[in-house]
Amino acid sequence: MGKSFDGFLIGLWHDGHLYKMTTYTGAKITAFRYDQEKLEIQVQSRHHRLEIEARYKKGAELRIPMVGEMRGRLSESLSAETKVHLYHLAKNVETLIFNGVGRHAGLEIEGNLPIKLKQ
Repeated sequence: MGKSFDGFLIGLWHDGHLYKMTTYTGAKITAFRYDQEKLEIQVQSRHHRLEIEARYKKGAELRIPMVGEMRGRLSESLSAETKVHLYHLAKNVETLIFNGVGRHAGLEIEGNLPIKLKQ
């Protein structure tokens, strides 16, 4: 289509409410760490902070398209473990809204990721 943008879309459904953390709503990635086994991301919007930790476990090697041909490789795990914390931010008070652990989660990491977020 000739158009692209750098950004992210995160949605967390909890207790009948969809919490949206996206580039177009003004959310920012405020922390990022990656060490081949664990990915940690912190995203903050005006009223919420979302912390995600995902532990990668070896997955299946999949073929992916590269320059129009299926010659690339990607490792996708269906046994990753995720820890998620969602906080509501109001003035100088943080309130934990959600705390959960997911097992057997799908996770794929592709590209040259930085070790941590550049400040």
